[in-house]
Amino acid sequence: MSIEINKGKLLKGDIVEVSFTKQNLKQGSKPAKCNEEHHDPPHPDLKRAFMSLNIHAAVIGEFVSQLDIKDIKNVDFDLCKDFKVTGFTIVGEELEQGVILSARKTLKTGKTMGFNTPVQHFEDPSDNPYLFCDDLQECIDNCKRELTKYLEEGKFAPDPQLDMFKEPEKKPAEKTLPGALVSRIPEEGDIKPKRGRKTKKIEDENF
Repeated sequence: MSIEINKGKLLKGDIVEVSFTKQNLKQGSKPAKCNEEHHDPPHPDLKRAFMSLNIHAAVIGEFVSQLDIKDIKNVDFDLCKDFKVTGFTIVGEELEQGVILSARKTLKTGKTMGFNTPVQHFEDPSDNPYLFCDDLQECIDNCKRELTKYLEEGKFAPDPQLDMFKEPEKKPAEKTLPGALVSRIPEEGDIKPKRGRKTKKIEDENF
């Protein structure tokens, strides 16, 4: 059994929506289209994978100029701090395959504005090509991998309540040699001066 992710969303309340085609490896079987909603909280790796798309949504949506980005792997946080990608949709086939990003932008008023980017093909032959197609496809592939692990391996966020029931680790007992004498280091005040014999003073007698 193999699956191919073509749509993924991270919604409020840690809800995960995913659409995929499921292909049975049995000869002659046809792929089945599946749409699922899951309520197990997403793993931090899945959230980070979606966060890597924030700068792409800002640039493809023309809120940020791609000329302002010197290194797509090390982007100035201020350029994408107001953007949050909540989903992606794969469109097209093979060489014409691309993606639509669904995102939110936080405005100066504190309100949020939802938007979808135009289709961005991974191979961009236009006169004004997107400069970061390779990184975009890498980020999408990472999202798809993490979603696959979520579905097939149950890679969810750790349950914090389980940590409450974990017993603290016991330190191994110190080993002592058989018959060894363990003595306490004397502290100040423990040692008392030895009492010497009293000497009687003999006075000389006059003869």
